[in-house]
Amino acid sequence: MKVQQLTNYTYQGPNEWDTVDFWVGTIADDQGETTQVRVMDHDLRDSNPGNVVRSLLEQLRAKQITEDEFARQLLRYDDPAKIDEEHSWKLTSEFTPIQDGVLAAE
Repeated sequence: MKVQQLTNYTYQGPNEWDTVDFWVGTIADDQGETTQVRVMDHDLRDSNPGNVVRSLLEQLRAKQITEDEFARQLLRYDDPAKIDEEHSWKLTSEFTPIQDGVLAAE
């Protein structure tokens, strides 16, 4: 398994303290089948809440986990949650650390 693409979108809510990061990615399995994933940066299923994907990216860059393990963790945290468009959520930043299966330098 390998992450083909991963993009971070940061949204600002109606109040200055309301921010949320969404990670949207495409994962390919060994047969080339792809799956879309959406991961919020804070996940209550994790016993140590924090920025899950950023932490996993750091581990991947440091070669502490494999590309396969990274992809499987993203699948574990996949969450179809969406930003409520009725409120004044605004996209404030976007970056793509993985493009065409290649991890960008930091």
